[in-house]
Amino acid sequence: MGRIIRIELENFKSYKGPQIIGPFKDFTAIIGPNGAGELFFCHFNCFFFRHFLTWSSGKSNLMDAVSFVLGERSGPLRGGQLRDLVYKQEGEAAASVNKRKCFVKIVYADEDEEERTQEEGKEGKKKSSAKGEIHLMRSISAAANTSEYRVNDRVVTAEEYIQQLKDLEIVVKARTFKNFLVFQGDVDLVATNTPKDLTNMFEIITESDQLKEKYDNLLLEKEKAEENTIFNFQKKKGSFS
Repeated sequence: MGRIIRIELENFKSYKGPQIIGPFKDFTAIIGPNGAGELFFCHFNCFFFRHFLTWSSGKSNLMDAVSFVLGERSGPLRGGQLRDLVYKQEGEAAASVNKRKCFVKIVYADEDEEERTQEEGKEGKKKSSAKGEIHLMRSISAAANTSEYRVNDRVVTAEEYIQQLKDLEIVVKARTFKNFLVFQGDVDLVATNTPKDLTNMFEIITESDQLKEKYDNLLLEKEKAEENTIFNFQKKKGSFS
């Protein structure tokens, strides 16, 4: 289990230039006037993982930033293409935007690693990491309309990046309640879901849906074994009659 310490970003959507948001506490609320939106960052053990809740009638570019760095496509972030997520002034030429640096970085605290680090410190051992921090970064090349992924400042492939998120128990493909991201409107959506839809949602979040094929195969083997048992029993019973 872990938590986000802070978010570092530059030229992402409405965030002009380099920005640092945080540090986040157990409960952090980011509020503003009508139209600016409100964002509540809640760290608590609930619904398998810790949640970030939005409560807003307006845009929430900070939620979009978190979603982006967790591998979300540009479409759900209200951007047709990746370059649309780069900060742009009204009327600014595309050539100028294409030169702009854009990234979002999450500084994530692995609490299990923090505990190990503290224990190593008590025992006089060399600490394995600085407070168990993991830096997850995704940047945009507006000119090429592509993303680059980094883990602890090391360039990795998209597949390696997604695997790192999975190692942190972040299920990227779970759009609704992505472990700890609750978008505005999602609560009402879940409340009106059918039992079948809710079951499907839980299976995606827990990744038990990946075991469906194995489950179906084992169920088939079980049914065949039961049929063979009944057949052999009847055959043996007949031989004694």
